[in-house]
Amino acid sequence: MRDSSWDNRGSPGNGRGRPWLKWVLLGVGLAIGIPLLLTATFGGMALRNRAKLWPLVRAVHARLQTDEGAKDLFAKNPALADSYANGEDFLEAVRSWRNKVGELPVQEPVEGPTYSPNVNPGEVAASIQGAGGAWMMVDIRGGGPGGPVQGEGIIRIFFGEDKKALRAARKNANTFRRQREWDDFRNLMLQCGDDRSALALYHRESGLRARYPSETAFLESVKVLRPALAKLPAKPQEGVNEFSIHSFHSPFSSSRVLTFTDTDGLELAATWRGDQLSNLELRPSNRHR
Repeated sequence: MRDSSWDNRGSPGNGRGRPWLKWVLLGVGLAIGIPLLLTATFGGMALRNRAKLWPLVRAVHARLQTDEGAKDLFAKNPALADSYANGEDFLEAVRSWRNKVGELPVQEPVEGPTYSPNVNPGEVAASIQGAGGAWMMVDIRGGGPGGPVQGEGIIRIFFGEDKKALRAARKNANTFRRQREWDDFRNLMLQCGDDRSALALYHRESGLRARYPSETAFLESVKVLRPALAKLPAKPQEGVNEFSIHSFHSPFSSSRVLTFTDTDGLELAATWRGDQLSNLELRPSNRHR
């Protein structure tokens, strides 16, 4: 006879006899929910940035119409130094292109042959042909996945006769930035060449103390670097050695790693967490492991 009792202690029930089940369900929920949340968050950021894009482009263009405005813009946006050696070089470029670009429309143009917007959650950019016929490109970072904001967030401003010239200007700026990054990296590493300058670096860069809690620990570490310092060229040569720049950004943190690989397969590396130098090391290159 079938037992008609309401006693369910012998049945599996609602997972009470399987405590692992709730963790499986929780994991599945997180696996589905987190991407949806991030998509919604980043999608919302992109939409907000899209609405701000044209007013920002217009505001930048208005400041470039006077020398004082251009100087102020360069001074308040440190990332522009990745494309221009100094404020005078930037001002010279602005002066030479100001009338060639000419006026911009008050209302945002329709995307097409004379206007190219580009919107991401943490960064917006636009290339626009002005009434004078020449082009201007503005790139603005707004934080989030695009990385930390420097100054007002303007990271690139280029000018050109056409879109092809804008691409060439970007390529030249990348070459300029790469050499500047190399000079900074090389000078940083050479400071480890003797104990006195290494200690000065240690006390100047507070981020190093998390990895090297004492002067002795830091000096012991940088001594390992010294045989490789003599191999640092004034400029890396393609096919002989390699200089790499890696940046990692999330809504919660950012880091940057500069590495130089010599012909012996050893890699000098400098790491920043946020804006603080956190580590210097000599290690086998990934390509030779």
